[in-house]
Amino acid sequence: MVRSSASLAWYPPERLIRARYALALVVLAWNILHGGGPSRLPEIALSLAEQRPDICVLTEFRAARGGQLRAVLADHGLGHQTATHGPGRLNGVLLASRQPLMEVTMDAGRWIDAAIPAADLRITAVHVPDDTQPGLKAACWQRLVAFGRERRGSRHIIIGDVNTGRRGQDALSGAFACEAMLGTLMSLGYVDAWRSLHPESRDATWVAPWGEGRRIDAAYISPPLATALREAQHIHDAREQGISDHAAVRVVLADAPPLAPERSKSR
Repeated sequence: MVRSSASLAWYPPERLIRARYALALVVLAWNILHGGGPSRLPEIALSLAEQRPDICVLTEFRAARGGQLRAVLADHGLGHQTATHGPGRLNGVLLASRQPLMEVTMDAGRWIDAAIPAADLRITAVHVPDDTQPGLKAACWQRLVAFGRERRGSRHIIIGDVNTGRRGQDALSGAFACEAMLGTLMSLGYVDAWRSLHPESRDATWVAPWGEGRRIDAAYISPPLATALREAQHIHDAREQGISDHAAVRVVLADAPPLAPERSKSR
């Protein structure tokens, strides 16, 4: 059932988070599957609204259909936006924030790197190629490791669809290409946000049409940011309803500088 667009108001759970932590920053990343599609876009918009992120990363974002989602995010306060450049039906990455994005760099369709000075944060929003594109996947992971070397002494988060995990932990069978480079990132002191809070758990953020589940969506946080981690969740409702084939990753960081209640004008 499609819910009424009248329900696109922010929901109370976020107020509870901010009451629990004096200062909190909610970061959400979600692969929305081929740009969303006309029938799924209203539900995607409602799901985003319910989570009330301060920073939102959408992968498999498509410019041809993305105007509606960008407008909804802007109407709900995430008016500072940038997206990888790709015409029409090509997949890309969207980064939206309540606060200005500075020093933005990007790679076509694969990652956006930006500073958010108001939150004393660097963010790398990413969609790593899958194992059918080994050369592109390796190149993307090499760039992520390079970002890690550069940023490990600052408050830095790498978040998105990383298409990689740990053998025996994030998939029931098989190995992941570029797992060694994920290990290199961990050796730099980066922390897998969800794994650090759920060390004994097993969960899948993506389920293949043939039923195989893998945890391939994640957030990795630098040592200075690790002490601020308070929550890391996989939001499965939309995936289970068929809105996307991926669960969203939601991270709550405490002890960040306060975010002013900046709101964008309606489009």
